[in-house]
Amino acid sequence: MIGIIRRLVATAFLLVAFSAATPLTGTAAAPSLLPGMPEEIVSRRNSWLDKEDCEALARQWREYLDEHPESAMAEVQLGRALRYAGHDADEVNVHFARALKLDSDSPEALLAAADSYLGPGKALANDARAAYELGLRAVAAAPRWPEPHFVLWPLALRLGDREAADEHLAALVHKGGIPAPVLDYCYNMLVGAAPDAIIFTNGDNDTYGCLALQVVHELRRDLHVLNLSLLNLAEAEQVMFDAFAADAIPLSAAERIELREDFLRNYVRDGEIFSVKVMKTVAARAADGSWPDPVYMALTIPPATLEPCTAARRIEGVLWRVIPAPEKPSGEGDQGVDLPRSQELFATSYRLDSATDLAFAWERNGSVRHMMGNYEAVYFRMAIAAAEAGDTSAMRAAFAAGLRLAAFHAKEETIATMAGYWLELDPDHEEARRWAERS
Repeated sequence: MIGIIRRLVATAFLLVAFSAATPLTGTAAAPSLLPGMPEEIVSRRNSWLDKEDCEALARQWREYLDEHPESAMAEVQLGRALRYAGHDADEVNVHFARALKLDSDSPEALLAAADSYLGPGKALANDARAAYELGLRAVAAAPRWPEPHFVLWPLALRLGDREAADEHLAALVHKGGIPAPVLDYCYNMLVGAAPDAIIFTNGDNDTYGCLALQVVHELRRDLHVLNLSLLNLAEAEQVMFDAFAADAIPLSAAERIELREDFLRNYVRDGEIFSVKVMKTVAARAADGSWPDPVYMALTIPPATLEPCTAARRIEGVLWRVIPAPEKPSGEGDQGVDLPRSQELFATSYRLDSATDLAFAWERNGSVRHMMGNYEAVYFRMAIAAAEAGDTSAMRAAFAAGLRLAAFHAKEETIATMAGYWLELDPDHEEARRWAERS
């Protein structure tokens, strides 16, 4: 039996990567979307379309534009479709420039122009201040639309204006830009962390909600949320590290400069971007005790990004925690799950009802649905850890909870995998047999 369990432990982590790089957004449609128009190209914060679907939507918007050549909205949507289909940034930005020329008051055109400053290719704004002003004009043109604030927040950070950045985070909450399932997931990240911790996050989905909860609800202001993408931007990096007390900073300015120079010298050789070097260094210090405060990584960080961080880490609820004394001989990487702590968090602290909210537009928000897979993955890891500990009751409870969530989200492959493992570990249990037969 122990041999089976160890094999399952080795494979169970595959589920934790379900929501790697899956961003968030609300469900508000673009304000200029009209009846008869093709399907809106929503942000990847909503739904991650494949290249073929994006190309098909690009053709539909091109046909609509042929019939409505004065439509700024159509130019923006065509540009977005081409961007997500992988076309060159300059080709994409041509459509955003045409949209702004057609209608300089179009909120979608203004936002696309502002957003171009944050992406590759030739931006439609001369500098961050000009891009920020375009974003503000988009807000003025569509005051109830939350989308501009997703762009204005990083622009405010690049300008070094933390107060304005906080205002945009608050606007995302007040305008409904962050869906309840995502906001609750971020709540769970925050409430599960130890005092004064650092949490490294991956994308929009695991960042905006955490920061907005800190700003709007004063929730866990003791925590430092460091987004890996923004750490690569020198201006944003400075703002994030300025939030640490002067006598309690994990990396000094000089050390960060040295890491950035190392990145510039060696990226072609080692493939490590600056933010990964930062995370790797801070994690190593937490592991050897030279940094006293806890360090966590979001489960949404892809395994390939975590790989350079060889410090031992263990799952606590919906976070990885760096641990100073690994139990496994290697002393590196995945150390499984802290079962007692995770059980406590799921039972007493986490907000989970929104993960199965019948009123939420799951079909429109496929990326949010994808994100809920992390709960399923942790339940799976908890079940295997309980089996290894000989706690049959806890094993059954975790498997059942994970399977119910997977069933709500119609994840048949996940159901088949989890139910198969449960039945292998618990062949005489009736509920395990029912789930296995269902799959």
